[in-house]
Amino acid sequence: MCKTCGTWQQAIADPNRFFSKSKMKPDLSTAVKWAVIGGVVSVFLNELVLLVNSKTDIANAIVSILVSGAIMMPLLLLISSGVLLLFAKLLGGKGAYNVQTYAMAAIQAPLSIVTAIVAFVFDILFAPTSYLYGMPIRTGGTGIVYGFLSFVIMLYGLYMMVMAFRSVHKYSTMRAIGTLLVPAVLIGILAALAAMYLTIAGYSMAA
Repeated sequence: MCKTCGTWQQAIADPNRFFSKSKMKPDLSTAVKWAVIGGVVSVFLNELVLLVNSKTDIANAIVSILVSGAIMMPLLLLISSGVLLLFAKLLGGKGAYNVQTYAMAAIQAPLSIVTAIVAFVFDILFAPTSYLYGMPIRTGGTGIVYGFLSFVIMLYGLYMMVMAFRSVHKYSTMRAIGTLLVPAVLIGILAALAAMYLTIAGYSMAA
């Protein structure tokens, strides 16, 4: 575990150096292990807050940790890495799936834990007054500060992803940005179209 923490620290503190070919020792099983650790810890912290605020029970918390943290997180990593690899190849990327997945896990696992810790601290110190689909609604000054910190973490995560893809696939920064941006835009468009369809279908059924 200490070795894992040291590797994550290197990746976060100096992504340019870490994601160079000489620094990474890509292994798919290690990437999956990191995804499980990051998923379990982050979901555990979230469920702990829900337990403290009496929004769930121990049985549901355990199921959520096992399903969402230990199963879904590594699956999402493997699937999203495959999708991004396709776009990377279309843009001239030369990296392999295991190398890219390892790099993504080195970013996503520690940042998911950091994000969960920030949320945990805020929700313990300033208990949310309401929840939407099990997610806390943070309002007022607390919500603004939390949103700002989350935004900073997200931006740094995107920066790390760009550095990782640029190094793994041996192409330009703009192509790395494109690899991450194009699928995100496509997913956003599909989600908007799906929402419009469901809204129109709902009105039609109501009529």
